[in-house]
Parts: sequence; C-alpha cells; structure tokens
Amino acid sequence: MRIPKWAFPVAMAACGLLINVSGSYGKPQFSKETKKPCTTCHPSAKNKELTETGKCWKEKKSFDGCPTK
Repeated sequence: MRIPKWAFPVAMAACGLLINVSGSYGKPQFSKETKKPCTTCHPSAKNKELTETGKCWKEKKSFDGCPTK
C-alpha cells in the first residue's frame, strides 16, 4: 500500500493543532444556566480575564453576595 505524498504534511499539521490548542474552561453553557451575558464575568465576550463578579462566581458557583456591575 502506498501512502499519498500529502499524508505526512496533513498529519504534521493535525498534530501541531492538537498540541497548540488550549482548552477553554468558560463555556456558553454557563451563560445559559445563569441567564447572564458573558460580560457579567468577563470584561468583554472574547476576553478570558475575570471581573470581580467572575472571580466571586468561580469561587462560590453562585452570584449571591457577588458584586454587580
């Protein structure tokens, strides 16, 4: 059986993507569960950093007693 010439570059690209892609821990599911927009816990929707409210929710898994915007 012959391996096509393009198989090795494709396999290397796939391995590179698997190694370099980082996991995402914040999920749109959290937004649906809490009925709050992403910007409640993050400075912007695409930003991974947490606001004070986000840090509070991460610790307590509840918005009770957390600062609001």
